[in-house]
Amino acid sequence: MVAATSDSHESHIVEVMHGIYLSARQIKGPQGSPKDRLSHFERDVTKRGRGVWMQLHDMLRTQLIEAVDEGTQELKVSMQALLETLSQKLDTQCSGKEVEGKDEAELREKLQKALVLAKEKLACEVRPAAVKCFGSLM
Repeated sequence: MVAATSDSHESHIVEVMHGIYLSARQIKGPQGSPKDRLSHFERDVTKRGRGVWMQLHDMLRTQLIEAVDEGTQELKVSMQALLETLSQKLDTQCSGKEVEGKDEAELREKLQKALVLAKEKLACEVRPAAVKCFGSLM
């Protein structure tokens, strides 16, 4: 990620100021006094519309959008993996039908009911909320 300000030649501010520095340096002759160069430099730096600060703003906005999109995609992948792993583990834990005793049979029955409820909540509440937040979960 490129920094907004730094001593690096790759920073956004250096990139947008480069042309201004070059054009100010080329002012020579009768209109080439330090005062003329400074005036030109100041006019270009403070220009409204597509001036330095709007260019910098646009570069940072683009960089931020890319970073958020990348983070969102990573979160989608992680959420999908988590939901799949959770579902697989629940299926694995609840798939056996062996019953050793009355207590285990009651516990297994409660667990089966809870599993049905959990799958229903996952499908009806969690997944739609995740889709609203992150879009399609693949």
